Amino acid sequence: MITNDFKVLGCGDLIQVPSQKAEGGMILKKYIRLQEFGGSNRNDTPDRSSNSIVATLMGNAAQCNYSAGTLVKAALRFSIREYQGTWYQDIVVSEIQDLQHSVDPF
Repeated sequence: MITNDFKVLGCGDLIQVPSQKAEGGMILKKYIRLQEFGGSNRNDTPDRSSNSIVATLMGNAAQCNYSAGTLVKAALRFSIREYQGTWYQDIVVSEIQDLQHSVDPF
C-alpha cells in the first residue's frame, strides 16, 4: 500500500456493481484520475500526464465528489490478476482525504 499526496485530474460517474460481500448485493464504484507531484510532466511529450494513474473508489468513498485540481492524500492498494491469459493491475483507493478542506490528514 502506498500513501501519497495527489492532484485530482478528474472523476468518473458513480455506478453500482454487483458484490457478494456487500449488503443488498450491490456496491458503489467510481473511477478517479490522480496525478503525482513531480515526475515527467513535460510539455514536449505527447502524454503530458505520464505521472498519473486511474484508481477505483468503492463504497462510501465513491459518493464523494472531487473536482479537478483538488489536492488529496490517498492510500492506494495495488493488486494484479490474470484473466484468460492476460494480466491486469487494479488500483483501489482504500482511504482518501481532501487536503484543502481538512486540518488533520490521516
